[in-house]
Amino acid sequence: MRWRINRRKNGAAAIGLSTLMVAALAINMVSLVVAAIVLVNGWSRAEWLVQRGTMTHQQLEILAGVSGAIDRYLDLVERSAPPGDVAAGEREVTRILDRWSSSVARESQMLDAPASAQEARAERARIARIRALVARGEQALLTRREPLWVTRTEIEVLIQEAIADERAEVEQTTAAIARTGRQIGVLVIGIPLAALGVAGLMSLLLARTMRRRLRALMAGASAIGGGDLAYRFEGNARDDLGLLAVMFNRMAARLRRSRSRLEVLQHELEARVAHRTAELEQKNRQLQAIDSNREQFFSEISHELRTPLTALRGEAEVSLRQPNDAGGQRESLRHIVALAGDLENSINDLVELARSQTRELLFVREHIDLVSLLARTASAGRALGIPRSVAVLFVDNVVRSDFRGDAQRLQQTFLTLVDNAIKHAPAGSTVTVTLDASPAAGMYHVSVVDRGPGIPQAIRNRVFDDFFQGDPSQRGGMGLGLAIARRVIQAHGGRIEITDADHGSGTRVRVSLPLYEARRAAG
Repeated sequence: MRWRINRRKNGAAAIGLSTLMVAALAINMVSLVVAAIVLVNGWSRAEWLVQRGTMTHQQLEILAGVSGAIDRYLDLVERSAPPGDVAAGEREVTRILDRWSSSVARESQMLDAPASAQEARAERARIARIRALVARGEQALLTRREPLWVTRTEIEVLIQEAIADERAEVEQTTAAIARTGRQIGVLVIGIPLAALGVAGLMSLLLARTMRRRLRALMAGASAIGGGDLAYRFEGNARDDLGLLAVMFNRMAARLRRSRSRLEVLQHELEARVAHRTAELEQKNRQLQAIDSNREQFFSEISHELRTPLTALRGEAEVSLRQPNDAGGQRESLRHIVALAGDLENSINDLVELARSQTRELLFVREHIDLVSLLARTASAGRALGIPRSVAVLFVDNVVRSDFRGDAQRLQQTFLTLVDNAIKHAPAGSTVTVTLDASPAAGMYHVSVVDRGPGIPQAIRNRVFDDFFQGDPSQRGGMGLGLAIARRVIQAHGGRIEITDADHGSGTRVRVSLPLYEARRAAG
């Protein structure tokens, strides 16, 4: 009987243990099913969040493109670019705004919520507002009703608001991912822990394994949520947790790339600011140089204008003291006329300099025979060379010498070069003016060569600066002749340069002007 009782007890125990094992297995199965459901839901939620984050980053890229396209288009409109370039810029703006609108529609369809629909309407309204501002900016620039920077500012404000909204969505998505990871961790840990009490050693070992991996997921989710986008989950498991870890890794990589792109945009913006600052500093240095030249100008002009005026006054006073000396009066009057001519030349140089610096140097374009013009220049130069015993020779090496330009200014320019050569040429020498043509290069070449001491290499680039004088002890003017000559030659599409003479000492000033035929063919 006892045996039977014992047998019954053992049977009951066996039944109880069997039931417990079945119950444990059932609980374990239920826990596994529930855990699988939680993992699948978490996976789906994470995948949805990743898709949302991806679309948000795509919109950030589109917004960066919108800003750049609108800036380029308004720059084209502002500087009156060719119609083809303006039309291309307008198409680029329309294309990027349409892309933005399509992205907003896809995002609204994916979210499928009243709040997302309201946000989509706000985004579409913002896009429409930007389109209107772009059109208004072009119209305002054409009608001059308001500065273009006003429209730029309004557009930039709207784009920055959109960028701020997208960044807020990125932060929300990141927080949601971290929150989802924590929720998954809590639920999946809680269910196996409840099954551990009844499932035995196997369930305990399984729970420990799952807990270790889930802790890694939680740590990774917390790290990613805290901004450590370089964090990566290790392992190559192919179950749900492994796939979730892979999704976290992909999401973190995408977020890191997006952050890198944002940092690049920030660096580009900082570089633009630095570039604009450097330009302002350069302009400031130029203004300081102008102020310095202005001070030098007043110093030079006070001397150059005072000297002939003092001489004029002295000659006039001499003439007044000797009323009966007709010959002496005529000589004094000749001196007065010469000094007045020097004063007039100085004033004319100042007027030409002022016009050229304010871009008001006007030219009368007409057909010119360079041979005739240079022959007249050489003839005038011979008169200038007589007091110094310097001859002027003109050599013509061209077949045709047609040109289109301002004859008066060109002749004055060449006469300035001849006069400078005469001043530096030794007595008894010859200043040679030569006209050559280079059809292959499409240029005329006018050379003025003297046999003077030459110009040092160190100051050749400075002789064309305003008010520069190579030898302060020889004051023949204010140092404006060559500066004005360079402006006149450049205005005719040419260039002027200084080299050594071919034989022995001396200086060669070479002026290159485009052939008339080449200019006409190019036009």
